[in-house]
Amino acid sequence: MVASAMLLAAAPVVARTPFVYASKFSYDGSLQSCIDGATKALKIHGFDKNVRVLDVNPKLKEVKANHSVEYVAALIECDKKRGLTMLVVAGPDNDAVYEAYEKLYSADW
Repeated sequence: MVASAMLLAAAPVVARTPFVYASKFSYDGSLQSCIDGATKALKIHGFDKNVRVLDVNPKLKEVKANHSVEYVAALIECDKKRGLTMLVVAGPDNDAVYEAYEKLYSADW
């Protein structure tokens, strides 16, 4: 009982809201060239942990990865049906997230 009372008296956990930056771009290349270029861009800019390509449907793929040093995650979605590609970068440190976003925003894929 004493341990339970001590746990109840502990300070509540405060969740930090992540910082998220996102953009969409028009894209008229092939789905595979988009996903290959996106994967390469992520790796060039340090997103080389837990890299995974997901086939959402025959016209939509996405690649997700975590940064090797910073607590930042990125997603690039290639949507052949709509002719779009989307970039999303998120994490708890605004400066690190924005720096990674700027690099990926300027990258080619």
